[in-house]
Amino acid sequence: MTRAAAPAADVPSATEPPQLRLRASPAIWALAAVVATGSCAVLVERSGPKTAVAEDCFFACVLVVLSVVDFDRHLLPNRILLPAIAMLGVAELAVSPTDGLRRVLWAAIVFAVLLLPALVYPAGLGMGDVKLGFFLGLGLGRNAVSALVIGLVAAALVGLLVVARFGRAGRKAPLPLGPFLALGALATLLAS
Repeated sequence: MTRAAAPAADVPSATEPPQLRLRASPAIWALAAVVATGSCAVLVERSGPKTAVAEDCFFACVLVVLSVVDFDRHLLPNRILLPAIAMLGVAELAVSPTDGLRRVLWAAIVFAVLLLPALVYPAGLGMGDVKLGFFLGLGLGRNAVSALVIGLVAAALVGLLVVARFGRAGRKAPLPLGPFLALGALATLLAS
């Protein structure tokens, strides 16, 4: 008895983009919890228990959660991002109205910078990434520029690796930007 060959539909095409998703398994969530806890521990160790540290820990934890969700679903959910923006904005303004207003201004600048490419090429940059930019501006103020640079360079490097691995098909592979922006933000937060 001979085996039938697999149908052609089951074999990925050389021109079909690879599916780059990191499924949010319990192990991934456990790793995310370790990263979030470690980030908060570093922040508390460096500054002590202050209100600003609580804001920074909240910021770091939201970034980690959004990264896992974006890697898994290629989506930055409004039900997480919008309340986080509101809570962080209120906290920033309550702790220091002057600094809070500066951070709101930086948030608007980062939002505007990311909005333009999102409007020009919506398939390349989603509105979730633009709203995440606003969140980064609130959490980091002017340091959001460093976070954007680090995140965009990291995304470009991974994109180059995908193209090197998958060839022409890799150019069409959807790669979520949110986790890379979050990486840049966490690196900037922990370095400042």
